[in-house]
Amino acid sequence: MKEQSTKEAFMRDFIKAQKEMRPAIKDAKNPRFQSNYSDISSVLNACMEALYSNNLAMTQPVEHKEIGMVVTTRITHVTGEFIETSLPLMMQKQDMQGLGSAITYARRYGLTTLLGIPEDDDDGNSVSSYNPPKPRRKPKKAEPKLTGLQCPKGLTHMQWLEQYSQPYGGLQVIEQRVLDKGGSSSDQWTDAQIHQIINKIESGEAELKKLY
Repeated sequence: MKEQSTKEAFMRDFIKAQKEMRPAIKDAKNPRFQSNYSDISSVLNACMEALYSNNLAMTQPVEHKEIGMVVTTRITHVTGEFIETSLPLMMQKQDMQGLGSAITYARRYGLTTLLGIPEDDDDGNSVSSYNPPKPRRKPKKAEPKLTGLQCPKGLTHMQWLEQYSQPYGGLQVIEQRVLDKGGSSSDQWTDAQIHQIINKIESGEAELKKLY
């Protein structure tokens, strides 16, 4: 039970910290590829304050494992719970400069992948916390074009239908036919739907078999 409570406390603080993290600004230039990237300082600036304020510590020791030398990025909670990831050191040059570059590279990628830190080109966007993109809203279905008979001036579409439907049994008869076909009640009809009903009557579909 205690183990479960410590895991819950860890995840609660970890989620809160992620919500408070900022994007890492691409403030460094890669002359080889002519592109910008977030250096280790930018990544640390994006996450460390949020980690510290939520009872989380970060360490990145260099360790020896079966695959060779790795940098292990570890996020530890005050409860002792932690998560970690390890990246191997792949050096282009077998000297201290090559080792230092490989460590920095592994630290940067370890942090961004473990914490899910996004990168941003614009420094102005880093002032506020990162917000996940909102789900796209489905576009509203376009109303059909109103062709054929047009609603007389001075009348609403419902008033027009009430008058027009009299020879066919009145509005209640029309409404019942629509309901029988699985349509909605008249209080939910749009102007375009009323226009469609009237023009179907006018076109000779007096039985209204194909209203909806």
